Amino acid sequence: MTGTFSRMFRIELQKALGRRFPWIGVAVLVALMSFFYVVFFLFRGNIPASGTRFLYWPDSLIYGLGYASGYASWTSYGTYLLIALVGVSVGQEYGWRTLQLWLGHGVSRRTVLAAKMLLSLGLAVGIVVLCVLVVAAISGVFSLVVHGGVAFASVNPGQLVAGVARTAFSMLPYAALTFLLAVATRSTLVAIGGAIAFVAVLETALLQILPHLGAVLDRIVQFLPAGLSSALNAPNAAIAGSTALTTGSQPTPVEAAIVIAIYAAILSGLTFIVFERQDLTQA
Repeated sequence: MTGTFSRMFRIELQKALGRRFPWIGVAVLVALMSFFYVVFFLFRGNIPASGTRFLYWPDSLIYGLGYASGYASWTSYGTYLLIALVGVSVGQEYGWRTLQLWLGHGVSRRTVLAAKMLLSLGLAVGIVVLCVLVVAAISGVFSLVVHGGVAFASVNPGQLVAGVARTAFSMLPYAALTFLLAVATRSTLVAIGGAIAFVAVLETALLQILPHLGAVLDRIVQFLPAGLSSALNAPNAAIAGSTALTTGSQPTPVEAAIVIAIYAAILSGLTFIVFERQDLTQA
């Protein structure tokens, strides 16, 4: 079983790297981040110092993590790319009938699905690393221009690695939701559109409205994936030697990690149940 799973994962990885769509998505992500980050720099004169510090090392690395998942769901560009990649990776298999091919060669449904889920985790880590590298490169130039040097020594390497891991982990509920939608509907469009609608419309609206309707609702809304991501990633401030800023309504990072794991486990479990019961002869 382990050998079959390893082979399936390698095949899934090769398929992901060999297709054109993921690289187009990467190019769009890099372009979006670069554009908005440069605009941020050009208009820095209208922004207080508490904000402009994210234009330069080492605080810029925290900002890079936020582009993947963190500050706000509508600016978590890396999360949108992850949703798109997972939706395409799973949804297209139904149209191409490759699922039937693997099952016909004796590969179990659980192995096929588990390999794709592990690939989703790898994609999340890769996207987070990419976001950090892009912002690190651009902010390095900003630091040289404005401060005459880059504060490499001010970075806490251990906290940076932990920050990458935390950020990637916080993206898992969105990947799991996309996975479930793709399997349940057998549609790439529905999977991507439904997950993005949840992030950009439903979740964003609830995060903006509910905190103004009382302390109880403010506390509840913090347990949406975006609120949990914000709480889990608050310690990322330690990358630059800063203290995490949190609110009383936020869960602790440990609580956030536990609930994120529960979300991912429930959604993944439902995906396995739906997939096991599907009649793929009609796909």
